Amino acid sequence: MESRFCHIFLKFKLNLNSARARTHRTQALDPQSDMKLFGKHNKDCTQSCHSPCELISYTLQARSLAGSRLKNVTRTLLLMPVLVVILIVWSTHTDAQDELDSEIESIIETKRVAFNESKIDTENFEAGLFYGLLSVEDFGVNRVIGARLAYHINEDLFLEATYGMSTTQKTSFERLSGATQLLTDEERDLTYYNISLGYNILPGEAFISQRAAFNTALYIIGGAGSTRFAGDDRFTINLGAGYRFLATDWMAIHLDVKDHMFEIDLLGEKKSTHNIEISGGLTLFF
Repeated sequence: MESRFCHIFLKFKLNLNSARARTHRTQALDPQSDMKLFGKHNKDCTQSCHSPCELISYTLQARSLAGSRLKNVTRTLLLMPVLVVILIVWSTHTDAQDELDSEIESIIETKRVAFNESKIDTENFEAGLFYGLLSVEDFGVNRVIGARLAYHINEDLFLEATYGMSTTQKTSFERLSGATQLLTDEERDLTYYNISLGYNILPGEAFISQRAAFNTALYIIGGAGSTRFAGDDRFTINLGAGYRFLATDWMAIHLDVKDHMFEIDLLGEKKSTHNIEISGGLTLFF
């Protein structure tokens, strides 16, 4: 019985030595060495194995070593899918980055084009006509026609000279009284001129379609001049705002609202009047 335990003990011991050698990546015992070792212990079995406890101890060690190797293998198998996913994501990201870099390079590639500086548009003068309505205080709403000449100092500021003329209606007093006339037909003619300074507060673009965009500007304007009305020349201050639509680089469309302020004393009392003008016009750059 004891000899049988010794044989089993030697087999477990040899397997344990081989497992330890493979775990620590050392050279395992060759079969001849194992047989020599087995024969040596077989000769003196009582000296090699004193009791079955030692066999049980070696058996537990062998099981522990085998369990550790099994855990390492299992851990490696579990990490393999993660490594595969990481490699796939990294490869995809690299390809996408390369495509993006190539697209950016193709976009920013520019070619130098020769041009003649004399062909650059430098038109700073603007001239044109306008037509609209002028509301003269106490004298109704009347048609107005005029002309403008502007000089653009820079992209923001411009000077403008304007001349306009209108013929006023009768006052309500004249219409109610019948025969009474405050002004002659010649005195009912109103003409004015002024010089103003304009400022482009909101330059921008207007998109008519996906392929058509036009430069625009919203501006404020103010100045001073003179108005001839009712037989007298009257100092006039004008304030207003306008919208400029550049149909081409040489033609613009204007919409303007202005207030012409001057004093009048037709009824024996001097008072300041506000006369609102709304007009639209067409101008050319040269």
